Amino acid sequence: MRRLATTRQDEPRLIRCGPLALRVDIAGDGPGLVCIVIVPANIYQAVTQALGDLVAPQIESLKGEIGQLRAEVRSEIAEFRGEVHGEIAELRSDMRENHAAVSAEIRRIDDKLTWALDLRERIVALETKLAAATERP
Repeated sequence: MRRLATTRQDEPRLIRCGPLALRVDIAGDGPGLVCIVIVPANIYQAVTQALGDLVAPQIESLKGEIGQLRAEVRSEIAEFRGEVHGEIAELRSDMRENHAAVSAEIRRIDDKLTWALDLRERIVALETKLAAATERP
């Protein structure tokens, strides 16, 4: 425990303890001394409080602005997704139409090829009959 040296009875003393400054008022004399210790705000606490008072409202306003920007970005993303989904649906529709047209063209060509092959088989059969008829005397 630290002992205080007294100078005069009513004189406050200043004692430094690290970052704190303590003002000690000594009242009374003799064995019944009463020490009143008045501790001003800690420097760290004072700076923190001052920064909090100055910066906190700005931080809160920035949080609000960030929230607004976040909402705007989300709405833009949702709008973009809607546009992309619409474009994809339109492309799918176009692809289905083109697929149907290509399939119809393939069927038409297949029918023509089938008809041409049938015609070729008939021609070969007729040539065979004609060759057999001309070989008989």
